[in-house]
Amino acid sequence: MSLVEIMKIPFKNAIKKYSNLKSLIHFLRKHPKEKLTSILGLIKDEIKTFIMQPTYRNLERIKKYQKENYELIKSRFIEYYNQINRYDIHNFTKPAWDEYNSKIEPSLLPYPRFAFLNEPVIKSTMFIPSHVKWIKDELKFIKGQFSKKKLQKYLLEDYIGMPYLNNVRYLTSNNTIHHFYSISRFLEKTKCDLNKMNTIIEWGGGYGNMAKLILRMINKKITYILIDTPLFSCVQWLYLSCIFGSKNINLMQNSNDNIKPQKINIIPVNFVENYMLNGDLFISTWALSESSRYSQDFVLNSDWFNSKHILLAYQESNDRFIDANRIESYYKKYDLKIEPIPFLPGNNYAMK
Repeated sequence: MSLVEIMKIPFKNAIKKYSNLKSLIHFLRKHPKEKLTSILGLIKDEIKTFIMQPTYRNLERIKKYQKENYELIKSRFIEYYNQINRYDIHNFTKPAWDEYNSKIEPSLLPYPRFAFLNEPVIKSTMFIPSHVKWIKDELKFIKGQFSKKKLQKYLLEDYIGMPYLNNVRYLTSNNTIHHFYSISRFLEKTKCDLNKMNTIIEWGGGYGNMAKLILRMINKKITYILIDTPLFSCVQWLYLSCIFGSKNINLMQNSNDNIKPQKINIIPVNFVENYMLNGDLFISTWALSESSRYSQDFVLNSDWFNSKHILLAYQESNDRFIDANRIESYYKKYDLKIEPIPFLPGNNYAMK
């Protein structure tokens, strides 16, 4: 049950029926060693979400069609996942990502619930919590690059997933602010014109939020290609289909499926070697640095899929991702500009 639905039942019954709180308690019981700050962050988000009910209701009213789309297509999720999850992808992934996919899979099958971005395991690992202070600095930078009118269009959150909203003025979440900050830094540094792009390739697209934001900014139809693990390829298909309509999303289910021009094409990583990809812009925010050496070499050997422009975000190598900054040594060859991320020490952008 969503927080919007909770407001429609008597208060005395709310706690009993509050599935988000039940999920949170279950998550904490299974992960007793989680850092206290993470636990408090989750609880704080729950409280803030409750307070922001009028804002959620407004978003629900604006984006009602997304729930209708969701109900029409949700049952196809497990069919698609079973079809593309039959292949070995270990060459492309790291043990940390194999573990994460296995951990998150039960909460997304047979299909993600409409408020899937509220799942504790997703929220604690993929979503930026309310208490993060540097989001204000990122928003300040963004506001210096775009007019208020444009930001109200670009940053407006979507109803599908029911993400936690942190900003009433723009009806948006910390995640969307953070993703849009990466785009803004890229545009400010490279002076690139997104409207001159015809094909954009993104390695590791999360749940599809970055793709959504970029497509909002472009005033024409383009070919957008997402490459990810089978599970997240299906999540992207569901999320983006609810927003743009399933007819505009092409999820590859077999190695011989064709890329469709001027649509969002989702390629599970197990099929990517079957395609000769050519892009105008290559994007990977932390995904490539968290991928295997095989993946990194595959992208490098393709010359970033022959893309003229590049937006990378990556971290310093660590115990979990020992190859995270390995490809940094190649950046000079491709004339990439390295820019530190001031709010995230040890993290950088590489742009061209």
